[in-house]
This record gives sequence, C-alpha cells and structure tokens, in this order.
Amino acid sequence: MPLPVYILSCPTGAALPQILSQLVRGTAPGRVSAIVPGRRRKKTPDRTRDGVALIYTRERMVRMGEGCACCTVRGDILQKVRAVVQTGEADQLIIQLPPAADLGVLAKTFTVPDLDGAVLADTANPHTLIVVVTLADLGRGRQTAQLLQVFERIELAQVVLLDASGSRGPSELAAAKQVVHAINPHALCVDLASEAATLNQLSGHPPFDLDEELTEPERFTSGLHPFQSKELHA
Repeated sequence: MPLPVYILSCPTGAALPQILSQLVRGTAPGRVSAIVPGRRRKKTPDRTRDGVALIYTRERMVRMGEGCACCTVRGDILQKVRAVVQTGEADQLIIQLPPAADLGVLAKTFTVPDLDGAVLADTANPHTLIVVVTLADLGRGRQTAQLLQVFERIELAQVVLLDASGSRGPSELAAAKQVVHAINPHALCVDLASEAATLNQLSGHPPFDLDEELTEPERFTSGLHPFQSKELHA
C-alpha cells in the first residue's frame, strides 16, 4: 500500500503546533512525519513536535521528462518523500504548503515519471487535502485575488479547519461554517478550538485524486459568495 500523504494548506505560524497536535491525536507515537517549509540550522537534526518528526524543506522546482514546463515538479518534496518511504520511518506523512503554493505542481510531483520511469504515487499518494482558514480570510469585504484563492482551496478540500481565534461569538463562527458549506457542501468543517479531526478518522475515508480534482471544470466561478458579505459583516 502506498504511504498516505495528507496535504495541509496553512501558513507557518503559531497555529501550526496546535494543528499538528490535533491531527496526530491517537496515532502511534513517532510514526507520523511532516514535511514543513523552512530551513533547519546546520548540524541540528530535524525536530520532533508532539510526536511528529519535522522534516524541513525549501522549495526547489525541477523539470522532468523532456524538460518542458508542464513537467515541472517540486524536486525537494520528491526527494524527501522518497527518503521517508525508503526508511520506513512513518506510517503517515503530512506535507505543509503555504496558502499560495501551486497545488498543480504538487500533483505533478506525484504523477510525472522521473528519468527512470518511476512514479512517486506508486509508493506515496495524496490522501486528503486539509485547508486551514481564518475568519479574517472569509471576512474580507470585497473581491480580491487572495479571497478567491481561499475559496478555491475550500472548494478542493476534504477537510476545512476553521481558526476562529478573535471571533465575536458563536454567530460569527456559524456564519463562517455556512460560507464553507455553501462553497463545498462535502467538506468536513471543523472548529480548531472545540472540535477534532484526526489522521485516524480521515484514514477511513477514500483517498482523493488531486490531479483529477485540479483538472475538473471550476465549480465556483461567481466571485464572492453572498453569505460572505451578508453574514460575516453583520
């Protein structure tokens, strides 16, 4: 069976330890690794946080095959995922991506053959896309490229983690969940402060095909959702 890979779209910041801690709750200690953006100090081993082995990486693009742009992949992720698979050090793998990262390039990283014809998806395969969204992300008052990018992420996600810190109360949280449900009624929407979504729970769901999802016609094309302006600014 290929190693299940959970794609976590969220900023690198104070909320990351809480998110990782929640995701790995109930898993076997030391059997989850996470590839996260950043650079570790020289001669300093990768750290472990809440039982998750952190593997730091810096974005490095590589052109496979004939060297055409359509075969551009994340060379750094390709290398690090293969290392995790070869060592057998994890039963589950999390890959954290910044919100603006190109999911298309990540999808190709798993599906484009290397020079030897090997495909990463044969040994490690994306299982779930988890998107972290703040109330501020949803509460912008006008259409912006950043807001539309948030909506596109929600549309693709299987799980949406709502960071409701700084909310004005239950009504604002409920309105945010309403927005998420309107954009993607199939996504599991979880309040980080009071609810849980663990890898053990998600592993029972069928894996999604990231490459196929990205090539489907857009399902959300109307700009701002009416709930966004009507409810969150009430």
